[in-house]
Amino acid sequence: MSISDALHSFLSLSQSEALHHVLTYRKILIDLKLSSATINQRLSALKSLVDYARKRGLCGFTLVDVKGLRSQKYRDTRGRTVDEYRSVLAEIDLQYWVSEIMLSVDCYGTML
Repeated sequence: MSISDALHSFLSLSQSEALHHVLTYRKILIDLKLSSATINQRLSALKSLVDYARKRGLCGFTLVDVKGLRSQKYRDTRGRTVDEYRSVLAEIDLQYWVSEIMLSVDCYGTML
């Protein structure tokens, strides 16, 4: 069966048949232990295709009832707190860096 034939066959399904096939596909992706982001991306592409085909009168069903998986947060991306920045800045020896900069100006006549 060609891709074109398979696509036509899929788009000819009833609502319940299409939903059954897509949910089966979703379960296969989960069983393959793909990441939730990958699964959601594939389902989204399929849903977009069906939505496009439905708007063009090429199929009579929607996949709005197919929900994606919840993605897990991998890390905290909030950054440092103000108090943490103050702590780091308090550790910097400003006198040392000022003397280094002044030495650079004296030696080269300009800052590097």
